[in-house]
Amino acid sequence: MRKFYFVIAILLAGIHVQAQYKKATFLNKSGRTYDVGFAGHFIPDGGGVVPGILFSYGRDRGRRIFHWFDVELLLPTNYTYKTVDKDFPQQSLTVNGKSNLGLVWRYNFAGYLTNIENTDAKFKPFAVVGLNFLLAGGASNGYSVSPESSYPEKVVLSSVFSYGANIGLGSTFNMTEKIGLKLTAGYNYQNQVALDEYYASDGYKAYVVYPSHPYVTFGVRFTMVGDGD
Repeated sequence: MRKFYFVIAILLAGIHVQAQYKKATFLNKSGRTYDVGFAGHFIPDGGGVVPGILFSYGRDRGRRIFHWFDVELLLPTNYTYKTVDKDFPQQSLTVNGKSNLGLVWRYNFAGYLTNIENTDAKFKPFAVVGLNFLLAGGASNGYSVSPESSYPEKVVLSSVFSYGANIGLGSTFNMTEKIGLKLTAGYNYQNQVALDEYYASDGYKAYVVYPSHPYVTFGVRFTMVGDGD
């Protein structure tokens, strides 16, 4: 199932890219935007802050509505959470581990909150909604239990395919016609496929490394200016 969703996501991305760029080269269309930046994902329940490195590409032609795609690399991060021993519920346990390297593909649809057409405003606030697929990662790279030789009731999933939706606010700041900054912040609603069935049947609970969480992104945005369509 995970491979199936992965293939579907790649095919959709490929179809879009082909349709958008078939009439011209990749970098010279007017209004094309390219971002390079960083992200922070604030994971609850002991997950810490998961840093990300992202590359974005989209289109902004100076109108109210614009969009972009993100390809984000999630860096491995340590996590810690509390649970109890499955056989002795009165015994408290601490689980420590480290997440795997992750890869996220995300589509964002945004609208400026002010009328920016025919204006030279440098700050341009916007609202954004999006969809994402966690194509890799989001699982544990091994963990330890304290005290040792215990059986935690809440266990870390070793492999999870995840998808979600995000909503947030942001702003661009145009330093020049071609170069600017972009900041977004919001909340990411995440859902995991086949999360609880196996574990619930044996009385276990699942600890999710990449659950729903607040997020923030910041980067440099490059806008192509010219006569291309």
